Amino acid sequence: MKETFGSYITKMRERKGIGLRELGRQIGISSEHLCNIEKDRRVAPPYRNQLEIAKALQLTKEESETLFDLAIKTKQIPDNVSGDIVDYINGNTNVIKALRMARDKSISGERWIEFINQIKF
Repeated sequence: MKETFGSYITKMRERKGIGLRELGRQIGISSEHLCNIEKDRRVAPPYRNQLEIAKALQLTKEESETLFDLAIKTKQIPDNVSGDIVDYINGNTNVIKALRMARDKSISGERWIEFINQIKF
């Protein structure tokens, strides 16, 4: 079975021994709403709530990134990302990895311009 955002939260929550109500309380979401998310009846909550989930479940950086990757797949078009590149980003793990590395290293706008100039045909 393909892992989903909801099934991943369930797996990690159970692995940590945290109940549905307790996680809901910690992240400020009703247990009913969280249950619907875990059963994939609702899309992933906003990013700030995803961060709270990662913190409450004490996820590693890699586990948190998996959570974020699965979350975006529950939505048609993520906020602030042009629809024409969503499929490209989601379909290419190297793009996701590169963007996270750039974020973690606080790559400046100038460095991005240099990169863009290097890949122009």
